[in-house]
Amino acid sequence: MDKTAKPARQFSHLGAAWYAHHVRAEARIHDEITLTVRTPKGSGEIVLQWRKLDRGPAPCLRVFHDSWAALAQCPDLLAAVAEMDGRDVTPQAMCDVLLALGFVDATPREMLAAHGF
Repeated sequence: MDKTAKPARQFSHLGAAWYAHHVRAEARIHDEITLTVRTPKGSGEIVLQWRKLDRGPAPCLRVFHDSWAALAQCPDLLAAVAEMDGRDVTPQAMCDVLLALGFVDATPREMLAAHGF
């Protein structure tokens, strides 16, 4: 097995990343989880964003057309999200769901000296 190969399904949680305070200060989002899913044609990204609304942060699923195949690889995720329909879901609760579904947490929690940070 290739130890450098990326997992088939992984996620990165902005709120837990070392650079979160830099991004959040300039973004119109409260938090974000980016899923990377391998597909037969490569990989795609699915983004869960917590948008700032008047009543508080609300989760929103965003998938561009070049990642619809990645979304199709995640029927278990869609079923889990459907179970949470209409409820306020925190980013951490969503991370817990992703881990339970077998996604690998690839969140960069420490600065990388190799990149000059």
